Amino acid sequence: MLRPLTSSSVMLLAVHNWTSDVLRFGGTMSIRRWYAVRTRSRAEKVVREQVAQRGIESFLPLMMRVSQWKDRRKRIEWPLFPGYCFARFSSDESLLIRQSPGVVDIIGSALARPEPIPDGEIAAIQQLLSSRQPYDAHPHLEEGMAVEVIRGPLRGLHGKLLKKTDGCRLIIAINLIGQGAAVHIDVDDIASFQDSVNLDCPVMLGSDDSNRALFFHSSHRS
Repeated sequence: MLRPLTSSSVMLLAVHNWTSDVLRFGGTMSIRRWYAVRTRSRAEKVVREQVAQRGIESFLPLMMRVSQWKDRRKRIEWPLFPGYCFARFSSDESLLIRQSPGVVDIIGSALARPEPIPDGEIAAIQQLLSSRQPYDAHPHLEEGMAVEVIRGPLRGLHGKLLKKTDGCRLIIAINLIGQGAAVHIDVDDIASFQDSVNLDCPVMLGSDDSNRALFFHSSHRS
């Protein structure tokens, strides 16, 4: 039975990934990083399996979706980010990825170079999936209050706060592809943190009751 990841286990996982990602090829140094792989339509699972068969770590976030059939409704697994699969590889292994069946391209910069995704963003989605909390796909938020979850199964996660009539949601984003996941969150379980923080090396503003009260007093006034 899978146990939910805690903030400390996520931090240890990120450190382990970073220190174990350095591989030697012919005396040169290469680092494995996470990348977003664009797939053909409905080929996300095919790409996940093909990448894994090549000895490369892959990650395909899934969510449950209700599909209407002629005589019944059925719950099926559906990619959280349709058209994308994530893989952790070095620059020396990028050709293996591009040649995998179902792969369209590796998301990158204007210079056509693959753009790595911060480890913290992938770890956050992995923690969300392992928490067994209900979640759904949501567009990335450019605006919004940056918060940290300070208690519960999502403790340690960072994201943007979205206030709606039926409660608050935490938006956890993969910034490179402009998409994210939304999960309901209790206001007592979050605190503000510095908006410009890099998720690979977070710097907290604090999570005590006074900071949290100040945060919500300010947010309700705006």
